Amino acid sequence: MSNLLSKNPVLSGMLFLLIFGGILYLFRQVFLVLFIVFAGILFAIFLSALTDLVQRVTRLPRGWSLALTIFVLVLLTAGGSWLMGSALGAQITRLINRLPEALKVIEDFLSQYGWGKELLSLLPSSQDLLPLGKGLLGNITGFFTTTFGVLAGFVLVFFLGIYLAAEPKPYIDGFLSLFPSERRNRIREILQLLGQALRWWLIGRALAMTAVGVMTVFALWIIGLPLATTLGLIVGLLTFIPFIGPTLASVPALLVALLEGPYMVLWVVVIYVLIQQIENQIFTPLIQKRAVFLPPAVLLSAQLLIGILFGFMGVLFASPLCIIVVILVQTLYVQDVLGEPVKILGAHDARE
Repeated sequence: MSNLLSKNPVLSGMLFLLIFGGILYLFRQVFLVLFIVFAGILFAIFLSALTDLVQRVTRLPRGWSLALTIFVLVLLTAGGSWLMGSALGAQITRLINRLPEALKVIEDFLSQYGWGKELLSLLPSSQDLLPLGKGLLGNITGFFTTTFGVLAGFVLVFFLGIYLAAEPKPYIDGFLSLFPSERRNRIREILQLLGQALRWWLIGRALAMTAVGVMTVFALWIIGLPLATTLGLIVGLLTFIPFIGPTLASVPALLVALLEGPYMVLWVVVIYVLIQQIENQIFTPLIQKRAVFLPPAVLLSAQLLIGILFGFMGVLFASPLCIIVVILVQTLYVQDVLGEPVKILGAHDARE
């Protein structure tokens, strides 16, 4: 069989495509579970980074440092929910109620013009865009569209992250046992490079999310836009998705501003553009000195491809998945096959 494949490159290519298509099909069937596991791994890496920081500051053993880290995170989450929960919940309810009004204003404006009527005929109506239980994330169907499903997903990610961060060695050793003994040291080295790159990427994203969210809340509060806290929270959360996230986050703010008048829309546009420029020109270069930098064209292409294949969940995790693919290509192909030197993505010298 191997001789036949080596003599017939067309047959080899078809077999490769068939196997790749089968793997992709199977992955699509269980992609939600795999994304939850991947999210748990990312959370474990984030927990490990915070635990290392706590351990350096407190000089406590790693187990106690991890417990203290988890306690502080839970305390901050519970405290923030208690302090802002009712007000934030009211703002979210107001936002949901006001979005159809804003869409109706846009429809009324466009319907005054011939080109606007043609455009409206091509677009779904506001009743189709914002029905109960649907919306921007309407493509995430099934179990995890329910409130219980979302909470269960977060709980699974939380405990997966804790278990992996508390004792990663059995899982790493089990994964390494799948490879020949002579390759295990190399695979272990690659896993360390992947963990380091993902750690710095998560730190960079966390800093960017915090900075952008706080600046947005403060700026929207200054101009007097309603629901400033909720809109700033949306921007902060969606900043986790580079490039695409902030653009999506600007939509609800513009719709809310539309109900306040054209000048408010202009102010919101100026604020969002200015904050993105501050992030891109000031925060991002500072973060990239230690964090991971992916060329915009590479990242956008990955977001488009993975988003088409797996929907919103694919877009959400496109960046870390792209980092993994780039490092695997650099190590397994450029270094091991071609024998060429290459600076590994996210790798830092001790002097840096």
